[in-house]
Amino acid sequence: MKTNKKFRYALIIGIVSILITIELPYSDRSLVQYLIPNIKYSILDGKLFMFMLSNLLPLAGFILSYILILKSKKYKGSGFQIFILMFIILQILSSNIHYIKTPVYMFGNGVKAIEIIDTELNGMQIEDDQYLKLDLEMRIYHDLENEYTITLKLPDEYATYLESTDIVLDNHIGMVKFHKADLSANIKINENYTMADINDIFYENYFIILKDSQNEIVNKRNDFY
Repeated sequence: MKTNKKFRYALIIGIVSILITIELPYSDRSLVQYLIPNIKYSILDGKLFMFMLSNLLPLAGFILSYILILKSKKYKGSGFQIFILMFIILQILSSNIHYIKTPVYMFGNGVKAIEIIDTELNGMQIEDDQYLKLDLEMRIYHDLENEYTITLKLPDEYATYLESTDIVLDNHIGMVKFHKADLSANIKINENYTMADINDIFYENYFIILKDSQNEIVNKRNDFY
């Protein structure tokens, strides 16, 4: 009986460790990242770094689950074999469990049916000009009949360095359901400035704003979460 209890506890802890890492709907952060915020700090030369404290809790859950499975003696394989098996299973679960969010978007009206899958800011150079580039991946879960806009809002403190901090990424009337789209935008860095002047922007929050006639969703993003 005790063996079965340990095994059940191991399964529960493993599944919960995955669930708390799923990004919440209309957000770029998971439950564990809301509970344990990451720490941003600067070193002597002024460069910013992000310490991902929120990663420690799921890792501790995985280790505890592994220890409980070993103690349960449910499987006769070596500890290494059990570890590899657990790792493979958790990878499969973590890559597919996000589908539990699907109903939220499928029953959402207007832009609430749009899921922002991923965003990424990068620096790039075209000839003699330098740009800040945003890549955005999204999915639309059902037909959108009304006009909507998707806007990128960058931190106001970088307005001096950039051509604009508010950029319309997409403006459409209607969209086919289950359509997956990739959007991008290039924001020119003003003359006399370079990427070195705005390196800290990659640690800052920025916003993807989804708007139609009835709804406005402000989706906070941060590439380091």
